[in-house]
Amino acid sequence: MESLELFCATTSSQQLINSNISRPDVTKEKVIYAIKSAKSGKTVGPDDIPGDILMLLVEENIQIIVRLFNGVYKTEMIPSDWVFSTLVTLPKSYSVKKCGEYRTMSLMSHVLKIFLKVIHNRMYRK
Repeated sequence: MESLELFCATTSSQQLINSNISRPDVTKEKVIYAIKSAKSGKTVGPDDIPGDILMLLVEENIQIIVRLFNGVYKTEMIPSDWVFSTLVTLPKSYSVKKCGEYRTMSLMSHVLKIFLKVIHNRMYRK
């Protein structure tokens, strides 16, 4: 397995391009909706947090996720733990002999997937 950086790393001194744009807060209901719509039984990403754990969160822990997502959304700074993906190659058939007979899968952080789902739903008003 190999780790791959998906985004450019940001520094704390980076100036935000749209820092004075008003952004609505991410709500608890939107986070719960995104978590409930996530698929269960998926392999963990590089952060080793199973997606199924997110589905078991109680109200006070959801609020922690909401605060995290609002911080990321308002500052435009993605946590460095979220920018890595583990690439895994899987054979398409039982006896493979060529590179083209493999499929590449990218394992991402489930917390990042939930965050992206919240943003996607906001963009498309789901």
